[in-house]
Amino acid sequence: MDIRLQVLAVSKGFSGTQLFRNVHMELASGHRVAVIGANGSGKSTLLQIIAGQVAPDEGRVQIQPPNAGIGYAWQELDTSEGDTPLFSWVSEVIPSWQDLWHRWGEATEERTRQKLAQEQAQLEHTYGYNPEHRIQSVLTGLGFPSTQWEHPLRYLSGGWQERAKLARLLVQGTDILLLDEPTNHLDLEAVYWLENFLIRYQGIVVFVAHDRFFLDRVGNRVLALDQGKAVFRPGTFSQYLDWDAEQKEQRLRQVDKLDQSIQHRQRYVDRFRYKADKAKQAQSRLRQVQQLQSRRDSLAPAPSRKVLNFAWPEPPRSNHTVFKVVDMEFAYPGQQSLWPPLNFHLFRGQKVALVGPNGCGKSTLLQIMAKTLSPGQGGVKTGSNVRLGYFTQHIRDTLHLDRSVLAEIRRLADPGTKEEELRSVLGLFLLGESMWERPVRDLSGGEKNRLLLSSLFLARANCLLLDEPTNHLDLESREALILALRHFPGTICLVAHDRYLLSQVPDQIWMLTRQGLQELPAGYAQYEELLQNGEGSDLSVSPPGVRSKDAVKEKKRLEAQRRNERFRRLQPKKKQYAHLEQELEQVLREQNRLEDMLADPQTYAQGSDPGALNKQYMSLQERAEAIFQDLELLEGEIEQLEENEQSA
Repeated sequence: MDIRLQVLAVSKGFSGTQLFRNVHMELASGHRVAVIGANGSGKSTLLQIIAGQVAPDEGRVQIQPPNAGIGYAWQELDTSEGDTPLFSWVSEVIPSWQDLWHRWGEATEERTRQKLAQEQAQLEHTYGYNPEHRIQSVLTGLGFPSTQWEHPLRYLSGGWQERAKLARLLVQGTDILLLDEPTNHLDLEAVYWLENFLIRYQGIVVFVAHDRFFLDRVGNRVLALDQGKAVFRPGTFSQYLDWDAEQKEQRLRQVDKLDQSIQHRQRYVDRFRYKADKAKQAQSRLRQVQQLQSRRDSLAPAPSRKVLNFAWPEPPRSNHTVFKVVDMEFAYPGQQSLWPPLNFHLFRGQKVALVGPNGCGKSTLLQIMAKTLSPGQGGVKTGSNVRLGYFTQHIRDTLHLDRSVLAEIRRLADPGTKEEELRSVLGLFLLGESMWERPVRDLSGGEKNRLLLSSLFLARANCLLLDEPTNHLDLESREALILALRHFPGTICLVAHDRYLLSQVPDQIWMLTRQGLQELPAGYAQYEELLQNGEGSDLSVSPPGVRSKDAVKEKKRLEAQRRNERFRRLQPKKKQYAHLEQELEQVLREQNRLEDMLADPQTYAQGSDPGALNKQYMSLQERAEAIFQDLELLEGEIEQLEENEQSA
């Protein structure tokens, strides 16, 4: 069945604040739309409008056929459902086949039987011939072990309840699927499974996510909400970013050209406006200036939304050995140790990411290193002059909710920190002066995280232990944090499910499983390949820092191969770039000549054809724009290749 979803001129605001205006979007089966924008731009509200949970201020949502099913898990679980086993609760959304067979038995007219046959075909298409197998597949894909399927919902933690809601939504098999941050609470293996599920999904998907990789792999359309405006584009998230950057650069170039034209005409006005024989021409030029200024104002880009501008102060230098872990084990009461005895060193300047399936003890290991949890066996020794900065979602529980933002940062900061520095850092983390007297309890989850990150910033730590530091941060803020961590001069050990962060920040990936700790020589790319092949939790043990000769040789061989490939790709691009620069210089020189001619009154006095000159000028303008775009693309490709070469 072909499904159509139209969002027609939809606008919405709350309490005098306009979230978005005039949103247009037309979707068909197979379209998967990534809704992007800063926190507070209205992404979740738009999903609620499509789902019929919130009414738009203007416009409408139209769905064809009208009986098409919409799946949207927005509400909390009903307390009455708490005793329902997980498997039974998920299966409730599948229509009853017994009801269909009962109606078959009672059907006497051929017309009724034909309708029932169509209904049966639709059920088989949506749920397969074995609905139980569909439920099992979804639960397994989202990481639920079979031993958990008969557990009542109330026994599940908040994160696992969110997974259960997602499982029920996917099993339901609706025509239109609305997903708000579906990767929250999922480990990386479950995220990969969800990506593949959605890519094969035959209906319409509209989703909100802050996982850059997920956005790129799942979405084939983008709806960007920014400062009240909405832009809908076909293509992937990366393609949208390229297009958006090109548009901004093009507008800036157009603004620059208009500025030159305005200045040229304004000089004429200033010179001749009070001369009787030139006053008429001056007034004409003044009208041109006003028209050009109006066009310039419409092209000028809106002020960029302020993002986190992280800048770490130089921390004190720690001892070379930051952590030494010897025969360390940990077990929760009544259970076996999470791992066999762990032995590893973490050295100054290392940036390590701990990866592995949920429940393998990554966060527990960070807690032990942060000394908020004691190991059961063995020991963890911290080097001299090590100043720890520890960030975790659970630390939010330690915030004093009744204090003001300013009072709380005073409590969390180093006692020697100056008042001006406190205020400056709060502003740096988007907690501006208007928020300083607000109670901490009124902050959103993201704002509380930024408050904690600001206190970490003020601690001047030289070793950061970070557990999901990008949670509740929007895309722009995540990228700012990632950039800061890449330039952080100290030591980092982190746990994250943000794949873009994992691919950009750590220089080593350590895989933690029930079998122990293993360094992956080829880094995050190796871990990603293991996950895609379903091997993420089945790795042989090799302690980090101790590599076999074969592993070292293989890593060097791979590095040399990558360097040779980058060089082979880099040289032709540099040559092409130089050729385009020369052509651009010629085009701009000719444009300047034509501009002078068009601006010179003698051109018109001598009977030259301004229309032909203008046509020639516009042709050159189009060629210049094309060259600019080609140069920008090449610049990005060359820069990326050179960065890869430097980091290799």
